[in-house]
Amino acid sequence: MKFAIIDDSGDILLLLKEILKKHFNDSIIKTYDSGEDFFDNPNHKDFDIIITDMNLPGISGIDIAKLSKSKSNTPVILITANGSSELVRQLFIEKIVDDYLDKPILESNLIERINNVIKANNKYESFIWVKISRDKSIQVDIDNIDYISTSERAKFLTVSTSTNEKYETRALLKEIAAKLPENFIKLTKGLIINKNNIKFISSEELIISFNSNSKVKISRNKLFELKQKL
Repeated sequence: MKFAIIDDSGDILLLLKEILKKHFNDSIIKTYDSGEDFFDNPNHKDFDIIITDMNLPGISGIDIAKLSKSKSNTPVILITANGSSELVRQLFIEKIVDDYLDKPILESNLIERINNVIKANNKYESFIWVKISRDKSIQVDIDNIDYISTSERAKFLTVSTSTNEKYETRALLKEIAAKLPENFIKLTKGLIINKNNIKFISSEELIISFNSNSKVKISRNKLFELKQKL
């Protein structure tokens, strides 16, 4: 996914970027300190979600929402100060903004709002196409994917599913990762797992076991990192 964050506070920009990096692996996150800076970007229509402060100098967050809706219909989450909620609720009712969040910003609230917007706007398909031969591709249900890993064969990936099927495909991991929802976690450059399909994690054996009984081995550092995200 592609996120745009717009705020005139460097601290807020850094905070939001770190939260998004933690929860949305392989996403593209761009930060802007003003609405003018954002619209100067020739690719400003290409974002999946815009998160903007309401009270920006110059082009305000409300203006950004209205212009983005008219130009590209990009979903907008508005960050507001205390006392402005009534106005923002009206903007939400009128569908000028897709959701809103009051300050101070809590990580859990922000992620909840983003997930709501993703679901409401169908940002993810329910399946991905996996090319298994030169002239044959199959649909794989995203919910059925346990993990995707780099194959022993160079430039190939292994897609392991909850039905105990394993498909080898010639693709880039980042291309597939961009099509996956937030329950997929990139642990290493060569491994993405579906946290919803995890059965248990063995701290002694350093193994992730899935409901299908398939398993992957990871380092102790990555195991700790995974537990922090579950």
